[in-house]
Amino acid sequence: GTGTWRRRPDSKWRLSPEALARRIAEQTAILDEGLSYLKPGAALVYVTCSVLPEENGDQIDALMARFPALSPIDLGALWPEISPAPKPEGLAGGRLQLSPHRDGTDGFFVAGLRLAK
Repeated sequence: GTGTWRRRPDSKWRLSPEALARRIAEQTAILDEGLSYLKPGAALVYVTCSVLPEENGDQIDALMARFPALSPIDLGALWPEISPAPKPEGLAGGRLQLSPHRDGTDGFFVAGLRLAK
């Protein structure tokens, strides 16, 4: 929920290191379980409403380290099929990070991964 701090700035004072650690553990478990449902060649899309690297890119990096059969999906190449809007600045390396400051939106993170065939 750190992505909503623009609209709910008071919520950042309620986030503790312990709560963040629990959330990261939950996300890790969800990602690992989600992979169990993928067939070879299938895609997994991970989306958060967060601006924290620990919940975003760090999670994807750790997942790819645990499961080397995953490869990133180039969201930039797919962008014309995904959205009629121009490519956002936060789209890089197959990942998208939307920022309240830069994009005028809530903070969102998107990454796509494909399981090898």
